[in-house]
Amino acid sequence: MENQADFPMLTRSKKVSPEMLRMLKATDTALEGGRKGKSRTPTAAEKTKLQTLRQQSEQLLERTDPEYAKVMHRLAVLYHSWNSYEEAETLYRRALASS
Repeated sequence: MENQADFPMLTRSKKVSPEMLRMLKATDTALEGGRKGKSRTPTAAEKTKLQTLRQQSEQLLERTDPEYAKVMHRLAVLYHSWNSYEEAETLYRRALASS
């Protein structure tokens, strides 16, 4: 698992819960370790947490901040693994535009 240095601004924020940070840090950027065909449907709670994390990240981080690009990419990977391709594409594009 990654350390707090990977998301220093989000880690210091009182708005981002430790649970959301754990979810973000645990995201495998290789699409769940290469298990592309084994996607699952996210729970309503997971969807809500990701939407909240996305909104908080957009409020707390500058779009030119490397941490912003990393967060958007990790969120895109999660949506991609859940077959939410439209949402994933939007987030991938935001990550690319910010770097």
